[in-house]
Amino acid sequence: MRNPLLLIAKREYLKVVRKKSFWVIILLIPTFTAIVSVISGNSANTIQKHIEQQVKGAKRIIIVDKSGLIAPAFIKTPLEAMADAQAAQTAVQQGKADAALVYPADIASSHVMQSYVVDTGLISRGRFDALGQSLLQQSILAKLPNPSDAALIATPPKVQATVYAKGQKIITSIEAYILPILAVVIYFLLTVTSVNYMLMAMSEEKENRMIETIRSMVTPQQLIWGKLLAMIGLAFTQVMTLAIYGVIAYQVSTKILPVHIDWSLVHFGVWQLILTIYFIVSGFAVMAAMMVGIGAAMPSYRDAQQVSPLFLLTSILPIYFFSILLADPSGSVARITSYVPFMSPLVLTFRASVGALPVIEQIIGIIVSALYVVISFYVAFKLFEVGSLEFGKKVSLKNILRRS
Repeated sequence: MRNPLLLIAKREYLKVVRKKSFWVIILLIPTFTAIVSVISGNSANTIQKHIEQQVKGAKRIIIVDKSGLIAPAFIKTPLEAMADAQAAQTAVQQGKADAALVYPADIASSHVMQSYVVDTGLISRGRFDALGQSLLQQSILAKLPNPSDAALIATPPKVQATVYAKGQKIITSIEAYILPILAVVIYFLLTVTSVNYMLMAMSEEKENRMIETIRSMVTPQQLIWGKLLAMIGLAFTQVMTLAIYGVIAYQVSTKILPVHIDWSLVHFGVWQLILTIYFIVSGFAVMAAMMVGIGAAMPSYRDAQQVSPLFLLTSILPIYFFSILLADPSGSVARITSYVPFMSPLVLTFRASVGALPVIEQIIGIIVSALYVVISFYVAFKLFEVGSLEFGKKVSLKNILRRS
């Protein structure tokens, strides 16, 4: 007889990958994200160009300078000087001018100027604001004795920063975060999508009572490990599919958008990579085990779906305070949440990927993660033993303790 564990794994794997929904879910989210990003970028550029064209196409812009700061040399067509602010406002109101920019006498203390414009749409109502600010800035700079100094104020110099950590120069560009980004994305993918198939498989087999037949042929341990092996295969399929999809998308985007990554700047150690993979796998194992337990404990897939989000949301909760982790990956919040059940895999994955785990915390993190895996599988086996053959009702704590 063939190995029952492999038979179960093959059956579960093929059952999922043959579904069109599996491939749709894998490709739909990144495709939708890419499309939205491109559309948003093009829309922003289109709006900016539209506003610039409206400013360039203005036929009459009235300048009322009561501050005495605006240099007359800058007031050229379509700009026109006027002394009466009320008359300028009336001209705009009657449509005889596109805009009127009024610089009050106390602008140095109030830091406020008035702008009157003809409405051409919601997004372009402030189209002359930048012109008014620039005109004032250029007029003030023109009065400085050294033109080169004025240029530095008008266009501040770029800052070329060099950052050191423990005496070593570190990369501060986007290339330094390639591994953390990939690690978090993969963990999120495995947690939110892959383990859900485990919940679905366990719940549906219990709901249609196929679990009775299966348990008569294999042991609970073989069934669970077989399903887990199938989930690992599905996770690997998802990651490889997205990797190929990502490479193709990157090649296409570099030709369409100004997106370029200097891969020579992407550096990480072998141990750093191994540690990152370890925390991803351990987190996946914990969540997969919990889905087995929930699927066995709940009377139906619908009931299981109502409970599982509690664990899933807890596992990705660090995303909501990710800015704190990013700002200080070795801070108090990062250290505390590194050992909180369900949250620890994601936090440890991120900290390991950015090299923010000291040796002592690496050791503790490895031990704690392994301990959580053992505990979760123990709970999952107990819930399965008690709940897999109890139909129509939830598993009670009393029954679990009685069989422990």
